[in-house]
Amino acid sequence: MDFTLPRSAPPTRLKTFLQQLGLSGTYWKKLKAAGALTVNGEVLQRDALLQPGDRVCWHFLPEHSDLLPEEAPLAVLRETELLLAVDKPAGLVTHNAGKERTPSLSRRVAWYYHQHHLLCGIHPVSRLDRETSGIVLFAKNSCVHHMLSTGRLEK
Repeated sequence: MDFTLPRSAPPTRLKTFLQQLGLSGTYWKKLKAAGALTVNGEVLQRDALLQPGDRVCWHFLPEHSDLLPEEAPLAVLRETELLLAVDKPAGLVTHNAGKERTPSLSRRVAWYYHQHHLLCGIHPVSRLDRETSGIVLFAKNSCVHHMLSTGRLEK
């Protein structure tokens, strides 16, 4: 992600700027620890005072899921670096917790990630009832899921 502090904005703490964008405090700590956060091209592992026009960039950290993959058909409608939109058939639950072997759309997404060697989390942004068919959006990491759920990003 790439954001610039607007020229009209007052100087702002980096952590505050990121929280205004929707990053959680936990993810902020992970980005710092991983050295995945830059300001004007310089890696920062601490808070800093941003000046108007400063450019803040980060790469989302790889994730994995402990959800047991289910080898079954998955209709991928659209995929980006951050999101996966799939068609959920009627009769299938969107998500089940834990290591259950119950068929679910989330477990099919886990299989898709495994087959494509993607290090992504499985975070359903929307859910549909078992008997309802339609589009379900998955965030590929917890940060994007948090940003969508707090309204900082639009679906």
